[in-house]
Amino acid sequence: MMTEAELLEAAELLETAWGVIANAHNGDWGQARFEWRQAAKRWRDNYHEMLESLDTPSDDTVEAPLDAV
Repeated sequence: MMTEAELLEAAELLETAWGVIANAHNGDWGQARFEWRQAAKRWRDNYHEMLESLDTPSDDTVEAPLDAV
């Protein structure tokens, strides 16, 4: 299992990788080969899906609504 420091480092590396990919070809992916664009889109979609899953609390961390207290 990864330590918190290792997880933070991995997250930073993924964010850096996305920055490099997003800005390739001066941010104009239309200049890239079709295969590159497809791979970049897959990476982007998977990266954002991973980020969304991290933002979604698991069932055991959801707090009760204020009006239920």
